[in-house]
Amino acid sequence: MSENRINICVIGGTEAELEEVSDIIAVSELSCTFTLVNSKSKLLEIIGTGHCHLIIGNCKHKDFNVFNAADIVTEQGNHISCVGVFETAELSVVEAMQQGLSDYIDIENHQHLHLVVERELTHVLQLCTSTSVGGRDFTGLYSRLQFLEYFENKLSTKTKNDKETALLYLQLDNFNLIKESIGILSGDIFLKNTAKVIDNLLERDDVAARYQGGSFILLLEGETIKKISAKADIIREAIGEAISKFDNNNISSTCSIGINYINNSKDTLQVIISNAFDSSEKAKFSGGNAVHHYHETEVVSSEVKEKQAWDVRFREAFEKDLFVLFYQPIISLKADDKPRYEALIRMTDEGDNIVSPATFIPFAERAGLMSDIDRRVILYSLHNGVEEKKKGNEMEIFIKLSGSSINDEKMLTWISETIKEIKFPSKNIVFEISESLAFNHLTQTLHLVKNLKKLNCKIAINHFGTRLKSFKLLEPMDIDYLKIDSRLIQNLASNKAHQVIVKEIVKAAYKNKIKLIAECIQEAGSLPVIWQYNIHFVQGYFLQIPDQRMEYDFSNLLM
Repeated sequence: MSENRINICVIGGTEAELEEVSDIIAVSELSCTFTLVNSKSKLLEIIGTGHCHLIIGNCKHKDFNVFNAADIVTEQGNHISCVGVFETAELSVVEAMQQGLSDYIDIENHQHLHLVVERELTHVLQLCTSTSVGGRDFTGLYSRLQFLEYFENKLSTKTKNDKETALLYLQLDNFNLIKESIGILSGDIFLKNTAKVIDNLLERDDVAARYQGGSFILLLEGETIKKISAKADIIREAIGEAISKFDNNNISSTCSIGINYINNSKDTLQVIISNAFDSSEKAKFSGGNAVHHYHETEVVSSEVKEKQAWDVRFREAFEKDLFVLFYQPIISLKADDKPRYEALIRMTDEGDNIVSPATFIPFAERAGLMSDIDRRVILYSLHNGVEEKKKGNEMEIFIKLSGSSINDEKMLTWISETIKEIKFPSKNIVFEISESLAFNHLTQTLHLVKNLKKLNCKIAINHFGTRLKSFKLLEPMDIDYLKIDSRLIQNLASNKAHQVIVKEIVKAAYKNKIKLIAECIQEAGSLPVIWQYNIHFVQGYFLQIPDQRMEYDFSNLLM
């Protein structure tokens, strides 16, 4: 996208209407181009060239309108937002969203139109700047896409006489646990602090970027392999010694670095990165706080060994009962003191240390063990629920289901038989399914939900509101709870775009008699804001971190 130019397609109108829309949504700091589109073929042509970043237009035009455009976007598997404008509303906003629109706006409400367009164009611009020269991630380092562009160019121009060059893949060893303990927002600050440590150690020709999550990727140059190895070790030591303070707590993390030397390599960019990643995984698997050098001869054997090692760990975990459950309370803002907990799986290692699910679940998914782990969570949860009921504590327990369980034909029968055997009230079981899983496995999800409801179980959709078509899930499914995605809750008091979306979610939930949960609450200041939106429940580390005991005092109401 040259010079950050935003291309907006205006659907189903006249040249005069095109000018009216362009005048209303003119954005001073962005260079916008407006194209009038009145046919399917014209829109397909523009989408095909990649020159359509936002669609906005007439909802009632007989020949071609914004709903037709939304259908085309869906058919093409594209992610272009479609905003509908009207003079007289014939649908509710929710109904319009159910038909594929990202928003539905009165053309006379210029302020709302500006707000929505600003939200959509901000997203487009972020994608744009992430690939532009000098594009930076929020950490201050290069964005992932900018780094890959630079690296690809480096590979194409590299000669045998150049300095020794190496790609480093750096993973923070315990970032997921840090994020769990201090929260998502503080986790981002911790990443920024780590990025500063890395940046301060880079030399003139070195380049670094945050790659994903708690991982960074670096391109280092040196006269010799020994020099690069020494630089990598200096970076490892500096990160391990760096300390960040959060609420009077000192937080630090070691790291695992994989190095792949590329001077004589004929591999593609993707293969080079993959080899460096594999090496960092070996460093991490051996205990972390280490540097591992990639060697071609060890690729196949190491991958096999790693898989075998995790297979052994999982077999021991099942045989020796090394899975443990933690519980996090879900707390009412509506004077409802009934206990509610979400069950969270953990695993212990040989030293009785807790292993984060972010560490072992990817390997469990590859090994096809997630439905077995889900069964273990269900068993533990229901047994513990029965024990608490004997003490006079009757509660609802929220249990996540993985994609493997949704697709497991035997799961439904097993759940039914387990409930009967353990005799925990099915009305107090809430099965959670993520929005993305529900969409990706819609047929299987509908079948499972329908039959779980027959067992008198409840259903929650978590991470709700992340898609343009989120509201389409409400129509075919009997849902009891919606967990609003944490990204919408963050900065809700100041983010007007998020305010609009959350208001529509609240409206749709009350219309369908669904209870709302705001998840991942990290600070006290969030509660009054959430309360104003008439949300029923809250959950997060500010309220209570997950604990093996179910001892939260629900009579101590928040509001």
